[in-house]
Amino acid sequence: MNQTLLFAAEPPDREWVLEQGFNFNRDRWKKLIPQQSAWPAELDACSIVGRWPYVDRRHVFEVARRVGRGSDDPTGATQLYVAAAVWGTGTSALDVSRRIKVLKEPDVDMHLAAALKILQVEGPVSAYRSLSIGGSHRVRNLGPAFFSKFLYFAGFDAKGYMQKPLILDQHVARSLNVFTNSEWSTAGPWSTEQYARYLDHVDDWASQWDTSHDVVERQLFRLGYQMQND
Repeated sequence: MNQTLLFAAEPPDREWVLEQGFNFNRDRWKKLIPQQSAWPAELDACSIVGRWPYVDRRHVFEVARRVGRGSDDPTGATQLYVAAAVWGTGTSALDVSRRIKVLKEPDVDMHLAAALKILQVEGPVSAYRSLSIGGSHRVRNLGPAFFSKFLYFAGFDAKGYMQKPLILDQHVARSLNVFTNSEWSTAGPWSTEQYARYLDHVDDWASQWDTSHDVVERQLFRLGYQMQND
């Protein structure tokens, strides 16, 4: 497999990305969250699909837009983390408890808000570095699979000339190994240099296929997920 087979036909439009969503247990999240002020009200409006509420990327971007308008409030950054974590976690009680641990760390509001400032001023690679192990705003229990989600929702739709932040998780890493002949661990963590290379690759592929960067990211996720289950 190589990059010419990233898409078998014309890439889907961005609606395919925005509609990607997952069920979540709203009651469990609201019961376990240590600061009720960290709960984003937008998630109370999510419709029930089957047994559970359903959150898609569009809902999380709504939180991001609100947080961006009040960027001096550190609680907003934490609400955006919660929204991104809810979207990326599903209904597993164990996984929810892991995401909640982040909110119990000292100065989490300050660190997340500071990372957003770095994202706005310096771009996604610097923001990724700040949240990585050894970074100036590292938060224990918050790894790159989830802080890259946080950065993606915070910065993807922002206007400007900087690179687009994107999600990097095990499924994306698995696809990158195939398409770039790399040997990245699918368990992570991924270095800042690896994240920068990933963004560069997606820049190239988005241009080649004349599509949005997060369409490429979702396709990498989809293919990596398929590889894991083949």
